[in-house]
Amino acid sequence: RDLRHAAVLTGEMLDGLDAGATVAVAKKHVLTPSARDAVRTRSLTLRAEAKAASNTKSVRTALRIVRSTPLTRRLAERLGWPCDYPGCDGDAVADARSMVCRGDADFVAVVAAGPHRTAMRLNRTRGVSAVAVSPQTPLEAILAEGEWNVACLAAEGWSPFALTRAVERLAGGVQ
Repeated sequence: RDLRHAAVLTGEMLDGLDAGATVAVAKKHVLTPSARDAVRTRSLTLRAEAKAASNTKSVRTALRIVRSTPLTRRLAERLGWPCDYPGCDGDAVADARSMVCRGDADFVAVVAAGPHRTAMRLNRTRGVSAVAVSPQTPLEAILAEGEWNVACLAAEGWSPFALTRAVERLAGGVQ
């Protein structure tokens, strides 16, 4: 069975395999406890291989929302980007940094309570260019300064239209 597309393997994914079967998995994978039990009890063999070539384009944009509000949930619905809700700014920083540096995303929007601190922490990483944006930030000046691969946006003070427009403009042609 080929499960190279899965970064996390669960017991459910391994259900139905014959005892002693060999499973192709991604080189960097994580086994859940239920998957670990399934491997052990069914004597499955995991063979780590490079990820399978995909006909679909990799994720080019992503959204990370630290502080979930009706406004941010509406933003996620409108954009339709892959979205996650990390528990704190630190997790959002690690996630955005990882996505940009590994090439999983060309642009990540992080909606956080402290956008300036979040952007500062991200800018410590080579290859990451983050900008902090609040409703009062002159968007045209930011766009004129250069290209950003992470935008850290304040979680409050936006109208639904203004927040969506700001994220879309900062992402530019990336989709």
